[in-house]
Amino acid sequence: MIDVSRTALTVHGFSPDSPLSPFFGKARYVLVVDSDDNPLSFTRNRTWTSNWVCSAIAEADVERLICGFIDDESLHQLQESSNDVRVGPCSRPAINLIWDFVELPRACGTRSSEVHLYVAQDNTAE
Repeated sequence: MIDVSRTALTVHGFSPDSPLSPFFGKARYVLVVDSDDNPLSFTRNRTWTSNWVCSAIAEADVERLICGFIDDESLHQLQESSNDVRVGPCSRPAINLIWDFVELPRACGTRSSEVHLYVAQDNTAE
């Protein structure tokens, strides 16, 4: 079983059942899972900026991050701090994604040849 402690998630609402935020800097909260002390803690994003989210993640001293989207500059900053950044779908409760962490795609910059986007596909039109 994966160790889920010290994992941050950028979430849309003040609940573990909230989905991931589709916008990194506009995420309403950073949810930190720390199963050792305080199982869940929420920090509200009061500035609506990517810099604030990166700072909140750094202050939480996490090792892993799950987000719905991340810009190149923030990704680089977090990777410099040895964070394992993964991208997840914004259609499921964020807390459930922790158990699938190793199966989620690693975040990569848009300059990379491997870009992961979660896009709803309409397969009904032919």
